[in-house]
Amino acid sequence: MNKNIHTFESVKNTINALLLTFKQKTMKKIYSIFTMILMSSFVFAQTYDITMQVNMKGQTVDANGVHAAGNFQAAAGFAGDWDPSTTMLTDTDGDSIYSITVQLPAGQYQFKFVNGNAWGNDEGVPAIVQEGGNRFMNVAKNDTLGAVMYGGTAPMGMEFVRLKADMREQMKLGVSPDTVDGVLAMDAMGSFTAINWTEKYAAEMMDPDGDSIFDGYTYAMAGSYEMKFRHGRAWGKNESVVSGLPCEVNTNRAVTVNVDTVVGPICYNKCAACVATVLDTFNVTFQINMRNEFILNGPGAAVSVAGNFQSESGGNDWSPGEITFSDANGDSIYDVTLQLITADAVGGAWTFAYKYLNGTAWGSEEPVPAACNVNGNREAVISGDTTLPAFCFGSCAVGCDPILDPINITFRVDMTQEVPSGNGIHVTGNFMTAAGFPSNWSKDTLEMVDNSGTGVYEATVTMRPAEYEYKFVNGNSDADEESGDFVAGGCGVSNGIGGFNRLLDIKGLLADTVLPVYIYNTCNISTIGVNELNEKEISFAVYPNPMRNNATIWFGVHQNELRVQLFDITGKAVLDQSNIAVNTYVISKDGLQSGIYILKVSDKAGFSSVEKLIIE
Repeated sequence: MNKNIHTFESVKNTINALLLTFKQKTMKKIYSIFTMILMSSFVFAQTYDITMQVNMKGQTVDANGVHAAGNFQAAAGFAGDWDPSTTMLTDTDGDSIYSITVQLPAGQYQFKFVNGNAWGNDEGVPAIVQEGGNRFMNVAKNDTLGAVMYGGTAPMGMEFVRLKADMREQMKLGVSPDTVDGVLAMDAMGSFTAINWTEKYAAEMMDPDGDSIFDGYTYAMAGSYEMKFRHGRAWGKNESVVSGLPCEVNTNRAVTVNVDTVVGPICYNKCAACVATVLDTFNVTFQINMRNEFILNGPGAAVSVAGNFQSESGGNDWSPGEITFSDANGDSIYDVTLQLITADAVGGAWTFAYKYLNGTAWGSEEPVPAACNVNGNREAVISGDTTLPAFCFGSCAVGCDPILDPINITFRVDMTQEVPSGNGIHVTGNFMTAAGFPSNWSKDTLEMVDNSGTGVYEATVTMRPAEYEYKFVNGNSDADEESGDFVAGGCGVSNGIGGFNRLLDIKGLLADTVLPVYIYNTCNISTIGVNELNEKEISFAVYPNPMRNNATIWFGVHQNELRVQLFDITGKAVLDQSNIAVNTYVISKDGLQSGIYILKVSDKAGFSSVEKLIIE
């Protein structure tokens, strides 16, 4: 009997212990679940302090006070939305500015002020500030709204500036705006009076209707301002307003405020609205033949491309080094394939400008020859997925010709009509790296000298035959270089930025060449240079001069076989005939353009003479 009682008590104690353990574990689980619910509620209930203000100067304030009504009220803890009697603003210091601070989740809200506590006493909201017929506020941080005039657009003495950023292209490119508690948001920074480049006062922007056009506002006094939209509400995630765009100043977007102003809807990174909702997508393969080039940066990402297409690939236009090439099979053809998304296609075709670089920074860009040069760059017109031709670097040809031996080129300029600078006379151009200088277009590197004392300055360099551009410089700075219209004069090309360069076409040239003596800032050939060269070491005459269809060269009597060369105004050889052993030689106009040419006659003993020949 006692044994059975003991056994029963043991079983009873074991059962009680199990029940206690179960109870403790169950309560622990319930507590954990409750804690998770509380934490989740806290996370999802994130709110921001928003101070709403209105300036009642000039108004007779109703005895029932000043209120705000809108779709923010329930979220702020009031009984319901759009109730004109529950959300009262107060003026504690008697300055006629009434305010209230509420706590709100992130989002865009509409509201209006009421001078009293009933509909019929509400303000008339000006059209420029309206969203759905009411004022609006974007909540993404703790904020104090401007003390706007009752029934007005802005605080006293300031103008309302509405900001609308069209993000359709950017979002198509995969550039996403910031997210604040699940709400898409971006902002605007600038020199506006109410912001003044201060992070705390950045204008919050939102897109409640989902059309990818983000809307916000700020305030400013009348004047000129600079600004940027920021898709990530932080520096480093701001738009890039490319230098030279009509709205650009100091790499920012320029805005003028004289009255209440609306900026946009304006396309992010651009100066106008996005031109289409539906964007065109092109897969474009860029390729460049570098067989004749020494890769300046060595192996790796050494070759790049820059152009006004880069924003369509998610980058910044005309940024060298941002898009680099590779040569996977070692055939010296470097390439890269990009997806370009644009709203700028017209009739399904899209035109863009670009150029290649033997490096990743400006100064290593190719010289684009005149035959394929459009405003200083290459140009492509595409209407679908495209593989661009594998041009030879610095050439209009697909594939590279054999490398020719370097030759000596003598540049000469007549400065007798100028006052030579005390800083020297220089020649500069994109031939300089080919001639062994550190960089192209340096204005103080290659100085010319007047050895003859005639006012004709010259400099000789050794370079590989190709097509180049150059200028003379009366001094040693950018401001001292020539400014003549060399296109109209017939001896140059556009530089792509509103100016002109001289053209030096020595492709295929095998012999050392002395260029004509040009009069500074013109395409005219100096008579000083002609007289200086025409020492009649070889006696010859050419007639008629000017010629229309043919001209005859008379040599007289010579013991050595002669060579006749004809150079156009750019220094390019258009005729080269050797082993002439007769007394006369006929030049035909066939294939030659009208203009001024230099005729050079030389013999195997090294004697030579030149004469100017005009072809009508």
